[in-house]
Amino acid sequence: MNVCYKCVGDEYLQAEIRSEGKALKCSFCEKRRKAFSIEELAERIQSVIEENYRPHQDEYGADSGEPVIHLIANLAQVDEAIAAALRAEISSGTYYDAFEGGYSDPFGREACYVERKSDTYDYQESWLFFRNEISQRSRYFSEHARRSLLEIFGDISSMRVWPNDPVIVKIGTGSEDRFLYRGRIAFSESDIELFLRTPVRELDDDPQPRMATAFPNNSGEDQSLRKMEVPT
Repeated sequence: MNVCYKCVGDEYLQAEIRSEGKALKCSFCEKRRKAFSIEELAERIQSVIEENYRPHQDEYGADSGEPVIHLIANLAQVDEAIAAALRAEISSGTYYDAFEGGYSDPFGREACYVERKSDTYDYQESWLFFRNEISQRSRYFSEHARRSLLEIFGDISSMRVWPNDPVIVKIGTGSEDRFLYRGRIAFSESDIELFLRTPVRELDDDPQPRMATAFPNNSGEDQSLRKMEVPT
């Protein structure tokens, strides 16, 4: 079986099939176009699912989450017939090991998946230190905070997303994104009046720890804002 690029909606897969595929008759639309065999496409789908999703069962042992066929269809943006063929192809390589191991086939008909959570354990301590340092001790300039950010984001300038775009976006003078908004929680009407009377003093001073919180919050409290333009 073969799947042509026209039968795949995902832009990345579509571009890869057009670049690396062979001129074959598609088993689904029956057109002769650049295509991957079902085995080639299944291999790519399987690796993405295994890296980013995990099989899931509820507390009673029943499969729970997004059905595997729906997951395949959504990831590759293919119709259900192609998703079913891809599932069957992947399952042909996982069923025997599951049977021998005494566990459910992770790509069986009833299998369901949930998205894996990102593993951020290694960064949590550095981020917590940075957050406390910048919000409670050294508001603007801190060598400790700088080192914490380097540990977390040091190689971010070299990272790319498809199709080879940098993850960092440069903000120019004409962009609305050049503005930052700094806020201070108002716990009472008298706080609001104080902010309005002396906004420079109240919004420029380092806040007390109880006020040094992310903005916006969901507490329902009134908050004061000051708009600042990022130098370019």
